[in-house]
Amino acid sequence: MHQHNDRKAGAAPGLITAALLLVGLAGSALAQEQLQALGASDFAAAELVRLPAEKGLMPGVSRDAVDFSYALDSSYAHNGELSLGAAPSAFEAQSREYFVDVDAAALAEGVTIYTTAPGALVRIHPRSDNKASTTVDPAGLTVSLGGVTYGASEGFDRLVSVEQLKATGVPFAEGTAAFRLSPAVGPGAITLSAPAFKSQGVYTVHVFDQASSIALKLGAERGDYLHGDSLRVEASFGGASVALGEVEGFVTSPGGRAWPLALTVDRDRVRGTLALDAAVSPGQGLWEVHLAVRGASGGLDVVRSVRTAFAAHLPTAKLSGEVERLRGAGLALSFGVDVGTPGRYEVRGVLYGTDAAGDLAPMALGHAADWLDASGDLVLRFPVTKGFRAPFEVRDLRLLDQGRMGVLHRQAVALRIGR
Repeated sequence: MHQHNDRKAGAAPGLITAALLLVGLAGSALAQEQLQALGASDFAAAELVRLPAEKGLMPGVSRDAVDFSYALDSSYAHNGELSLGAAPSAFEAQSREYFVDVDAAALAEGVTIYTTAPGALVRIHPRSDNKASTTVDPAGLTVSLGGVTYGASEGFDRLVSVEQLKATGVPFAEGTAAFRLSPAVGPGAITLSAPAFKSQGVYTVHVFDQASSIALKLGAERGDYLHGDSLRVEASFGGASVALGEVEGFVTSPGGRAWPLALTVDRDRVRGTLALDAAVSPGQGLWEVHLAVRGASGGLDVVRSVRTAFAAHLPTAKLSGEVERLRGAGLALSFGVDVGTPGRYEVRGVLYGTDAAGDLAPMALGHAADWLDASGDLVLRFPVTKGFRAPFEVRDLRLLDQGRMGVLHRQAVALRIGR
């Protein structure tokens, strides 16, 4: 940096300094831009929450400013679209199984399980709060269907001992017994009994209808939500002909609290909604949606349980919507950040440019993070790759609360720069 001491005669030093400062500030920005309006798949905070500075923060959060970017290989593009996908897509869970809790005495007498295809897998184990955790002996079980009773040697295609389950390395619940129903038993409402079973407490029966063509599918609109958002989920049997019956659903927070879903059944679909209170478990893990559905298909009872996970975040900051294009090498964009709670925030995005064919293609990926005690800005500095020109677009723009693991803003197409 070079310092200059020249002064014009008669001019006050303070005025000269102020004028030079204003000129410098005005020259640092090439243009003022505004973020695009949010699209259907986008989300952003409307109101900010104000928390104590350390609330919900992971230990050892850095306060150093960091920014980096790198050029993207144009092979990521296919027909002008980034193969990674700019719009968030939620995971869709599928289930051919269900769980039911039964009393030990009822299990001894006989409980009904429902299958729609031969060869279902069944697991039985004491519930976690069961003090009398006696393991059920599969060899002592019988199954009945249509007035015919089968002993273990006839009714079960395979029995798995507790020792064999442990040898798999899979963390099954303590005291789990497992078996596969013989194809000879066939599908239907099967009575499962343990006549000689002497125990107390509650046991969980897990039925996996593995060969069935009927799967219950459950999905949310997206994988990340903000405090106060309305969670919306939808479930269906994916085109299978199932007459829907009883449905139950609830949502659990990472801290263990549960809320019932408001459910509606519309022909072949189940929809659920819930206004989210993310303040009950800030930054403590994933939330879960649990849904149980009963129905009928082809004269058989259909029972399915399904669950899926999502994240709920506290809106501790948001993008102001104002963007400045700064002078300098490459393309530097300063994003205004409104801060409600001090924290370490990150902005990231993918820069698209116009290639030689006149198509928009991915050029570079940029990240910038810093600790912000109050509202400020974060600057993405993209390299401009040879062979690309304006117009440019910033896609998959995100604002993250790094210290609380929160996604606060995501926008598929956020900014268009014409020159």
